[in-house]
Amino acid sequence: MAAQFRTSVTLVASAVLLLCKEIYSAIDCVDLYNTQFCCTNPSIDPTTQSAVGCTSNRSVVAPCFAKDGVACNGKLYTSSTTADNSSVYCDGEYYDRSDAIFYRQHSCHYINPDKMYHFNVAVPLSIFLGPLGVDRFYLGYPAIGLAKLCTAGFFFIGWYIDVVLIVLQIVKPADGTDYAMVRRRKLIYTTCVIMEGSAPNMPLPTSHHHTAPRFPQRCMT
Repeated sequence: MAAQFRTSVTLVASAVLLLCKEIYSAIDCVDLYNTQFCCTNPSIDPTTQSAVGCTSNRSVVAPCFAKDGVACNGKLYTSSTTADNSSVYCDGEYYDRSDAIFYRQHSCHYINPDKMYHFNVAVPLSIFLGPLGVDRFYLGYPAIGLAKLCTAGFFFIGWYIDVVLIVLQIVKPADGTDYAMVRRRKLIYTTCVIMEGSAPNMPLPTSHHHTAPRFPQRCMT
């Protein structure tokens, strides 16, 4: 009798565990609570002080990982306390790079490290040498710079306008990059865009602005 009871308990326990496994495996990773996953921040380039991998559309993606012991999309995810060549550090643990459950997109300042235009150079050039068109030559607008040179900054009116436009960063470098700033404190701003999949170069989906309290970490800077 006791043996039959133990067998019945074992079978019931196995069935419950199997059922729980099926339930948790059926959960979509993008539906996890914010305590069940962590997202990394993009690395900062010490030269440009902007995000490494920032593209010309002023965005960069960073991977997010399901925390140790969390199951979703039919897989039980694990982490490690030691690093290896393929690991990524996130929230005190190391995760395999291939285990990213989705990618979070960030906006960033696009700065070309091979050709940087410094804001603290462009402004003085515009203020003191603007009538000669030096500011426009520096920013990559030789035609406008030559016109300013021949007309004394469009009779000083264009000089004044250019000073205002450059100070407000309305006029930027001709190659489409942003100004390199001195001691810029933060060049990454988190957006509420979630990229599902496992490849950071996948097409961007439509932005989702989550209003439910389940996703606060995805919509915070």
